[in-house]
Amino acid sequence: MQFSLWQALSRPKGKIAYLVGLLLITGAFGGWLFWGRGPGRAPISLALAPDAAWEGFTRGQKTGLLLLLKDHLEILHGQTVVEAANLTESENSTITRVVLSGKRVGDNLGLEVWIRAGAATEDRWTSALEPPRAAIAACLNQLRTKVPAKLTVLPRSPSLFWDLAEATGSGIEQDPRPSMLLAQRIVEQESDCAGAWASLGSLYYWHISRESSAHNTERFHRCDSFFRKAFDLVPHYPRAVDDFTGFKTDLGNPKEALEMALAAVQKYPRVAHLYGALAYPARISGLLDGASRALKIRDALAGPHRFERDSVENTRLYRGEWKDFERLLGSGSDTVNEPSRDFYRGYIRLLNGHPAQARAFFVRAQRVKGSWVQFETLAHVFELALSDNRAEAMIVLRQLKAERASLRIPDGEFTFKIAEAFAYLKDYDEATETAMRAYAQGFGCTRWYQESPFLAEVPRQARWNSLMQHLKERQELMEQIYPASRFSN
Repeated sequence: MQFSLWQALSRPKGKIAYLVGLLLITGAFGGWLFWGRGPGRAPISLALAPDAAWEGFTRGQKTGLLLLLKDHLEILHGQTVVEAANLTESENSTITRVVLSGKRVGDNLGLEVWIRAGAATEDRWTSALEPPRAAIAACLNQLRTKVPAKLTVLPRSPSLFWDLAEATGSGIEQDPRPSMLLAQRIVEQESDCAGAWASLGSLYYWHISRESSAHNTERFHRCDSFFRKAFDLVPHYPRAVDDFTGFKTDLGNPKEALEMALAAVQKYPRVAHLYGALAYPARISGLLDGASRALKIRDALAGPHRFERDSVENTRLYRGEWKDFERLLGSGSDTVNEPSRDFYRGYIRLLNGHPAQARAFFVRAQRVKGSWVQFETLAHVFELALSDNRAEAMIVLRQLKAERASLRIPDGEFTFKIAEAFAYLKDYDEATETAMRAYAQGFGCTRWYQESPFLAEVPRQARWNSLMQHLKERQELMEQIYPASRFSN
């Protein structure tokens, strides 16, 4: 005997039974409600399973897989996605936790995903071994995200996928050149692969930022073109926007960085890390109220979290919010290599009058030699100074300054840290000259020039006063163009 849903609904008791059943089903699967389309989708934390759960993957390929999955969630749904390692509040019950592991056999990919939404029971899904694009599409389908055929974040060739995963998972502390070659090979064979252009732009940016050779604008144009190829294929590509704004800011062009980031957050208002990308050129320009507003929006989306790839958000430092700054840095680990964060863990403890604690972190920042040389070397300077070896500290610091003098992408904010180190070593003339160089390189946070404790004893003489006047004039101009209200969504 056939019995239709319509027949059931046509009877009063049937209607009640149906509605009760619907409520029970909704309650049982309440943890999955976030997968519905629309602006209310809950934030996701993405994590990699322990090494034992992976087969046939390099370290870079694991990280690259996570980032490429994150790309799709952001591009297709404007999803709030945070790498779990960067969350500072692990018990945030509003976040859906997704843990990835995988198996590689030849060029085929098998994925296993654990999903836990709120307090719901953990769900587990395993894919068949198949070409990577198909496996990732199936995974995204489990996450209620359909991949349109026209979206070409990934290459079509299975073998090139593994090259893209390796290149995308390359850390900023690594030599980028091997991964650059991988990404270059992909775009030569599949010029419509947006993920490869985004990764190539980032890798090239990291490469030329380390080069100490004559200024060559052609290199800048080439890096710029790589990013713009990604944007042509995927407008406002979030991962590419992150690195493009860093590239333009470090070149001393925060205006273009700000415009790119502001446009991206209009397109993707729930992609949390874009507000970090917006905060970077803002703080460099001294727009601390605007940067602070951007960070509040970011943290409201997924809770307080750190910048990714071992970088550090200095807005709270420059605003004098040192307790929050130290809390968000965390204490780190002796087994995890974080040279930038360990440097700042030492830096903030030195500011707070704890030199012994500071020295321990400066030592830890040098644990893996050659990983992120600028922070490793500056940490060594402070370690020597705190060990009463100021003469050697000065030799190392002057060598660091000389090496960075001819960089293609100088990074004025880091140059300012060198000025602080000179002041800490009580060479105030060198500190003033280096602070002036930081200004010329684009670092324009007037408040921190005035309030950095390291620079407190630098004589406020003619050169310093002239520098302050230039800083104030430039910052006032930026504040007229970018008032704090532009940083609120």
